[in-house]
Amino acid sequence: MRDLIIVGAGSAARDYLQFVKDINKVSPTFIIKGFIADSGVDIKKLTDGEYDILGTVDGWVPDKNEEFLMGAAEPAAKYVLAGKLKAKGARFATLIHPSAVISEYAEIGEGCIVCPFSKIGANASVGGFVTVDGYIGHDNYIEDFVTLSTGTRLTGYVSVGSGTFFGAMCCVKPHTKIGGNCFVTIGSTVVQDIPDNSYVKGTPEIRTTQNKRKFDGGVQL
Repeated sequence: MRDLIIVGAGSAARDYLQFVKDINKVSPTFIIKGFIADSGVDIKKLTDGEYDILGTVDGWVPDKNEEFLMGAAEPAAKYVLAGKLKAKGARFATLIHPSAVISEYAEIGEGCIVCPFSKIGANASVGGFVTVDGYIGHDNYIEDFVTLSTGTRLTGYVSVGSGTFFGAMCCVKPHTKIGGNCFVTIGSTVVQDIPDNSYVKGTPEIRTTQNKRKFDGGVQL
């Protein structure tokens, strides 16, 4: 069994807590120690006293036996939290829900969250700290700190740059390149290449403006 600490105390972190419990029901893997966060909801109340906030991210000194689970879904938050903890030597677990379908020929980086009933296809390459709550098709190339919200579907040969966020139920056509630090709004259908720093909406027409939610890069993984 591996000691696990969840980083963050928002809605995503509480969802991921259940995913860890689901994994443990199939094969006991993690001892959930609790959460660390600088802000967030009342974890102790919302888990009926089972778990609590152990401390802050800035104040936490990782133990060599601890692993951490990225509990944020917003790309910039993931970047900041991962950077702070990895600078202190923290190791992040990759969490794959038992109901997910993962090709044995796919590559998945450190700190990823693969949600229930998600799929990652053959020869897909998924970077670090990617949140997958949908479908990554075959031969996709996904860089670090990307988030695919519920029901997002990336078809074959799609590439996505670092820090891009997809709202729920987005769809991307094959052989499309989406840049880094993009924000694709809920329900959008992407049918053309999208440059870096774009704000994207529409189905099927795509309209782009400057994304005001700035993502500043990535940590060394």
